[in-house]
Amino acid sequence: MDEKDLKRPNPFLNFLKRFVRHKAAMIASCIFILEVLTIIFLPVFCELDAVTSDFSAFAQAPSAAHILGTDEIGRDILARLIYGGRISLVVGICSTLMSVAIGVPLGICAGYFQGKAGNVIMRIADMFTAFPSLVLTLVLVAVLEPSVGTVIFATGIMGWIRHCRLLYGTVMTTRSQEYVEAAVAMGASNWTIMRKYILPNSISPLWVSLSFGLSSAIIHESTLSFLGAGIQAPQSSWGNIIYAAQKLDVLTNKVWMWLPACIVLLVTVVSINMIGEGIRDALDPKMRI
Repeated sequence: MDEKDLKRPNPFLNFLKRFVRHKAAMIASCIFILEVLTIIFLPVFCELDAVTSDFSAFAQAPSAAHILGTDEIGRDILARLIYGGRISLVVGICSTLMSVAIGVPLGICAGYFQGKAGNVIMRIADMFTAFPSLVLTLVLVAVLEPSVGTVIFATGIMGWIRHCRLLYGTVMTTRSQEYVEAAVAMGASNWTIMRKYILPNSISPLWVSLSFGLSSAIIHESTLSFLGAGIQAPQSSWGNIIYAAQKLDVLTNKVWMWLPACIVLLVTVVSINMIGEGIRDALDPKMRI
């Protein structure tokens, strides 16, 4: 192996070093990882029941028996918070992956082919943007009936526009590079050019978009559940836990029913956004970390 090859910098290691130096992103990563591990493993070690009611403890404040108290029908808030976190994260991750699977190919095709194909794709994106996403999502949920699968589908189908527009602009810039023009002159097929040259050199901004898309999807699910059109009882999510705050008595006098879910949701979204900012800064060599 050539000595120059040994000294050649590894892009992934350079990215990792820059990301580790981003203190806020590292703190956010630790918080998010701890939260995910808690959501996954706490029910394994503790007997948590998010469905069964304790008939002796309706709307009970935090106590030794129920650390975070109970809701109006005696269900343990801590258990609902943990199991609700599982559903909220699954909805967020699955809907984000779905939006990427739709938006990335469309964005690459629109940016690479341009012309009629690009115009059609971007006009469809404009049509989706013209209507409030929450209203369209509520219509989809009403037609398909509320469920975890429906929320994932509705959130994913409304989230592809962000990734499509991002890839569209990036691919248009990459397409004009000399190495792409050289590949075209050598007779490489469109599929080969997009796979070997366009996608690898346009994908970096997508990693940042993924993190912000995940936080947006979690908020979207929570909003739907808060409005009563998302995850339905007896299943729990952070959104339908906060749904209890719609009652004035609960909002003012029984804060333990909704405040923990608000705090966890806030911490999760802020952590994911900080991780996204850390990824953005680590990918940009001009940023000083």
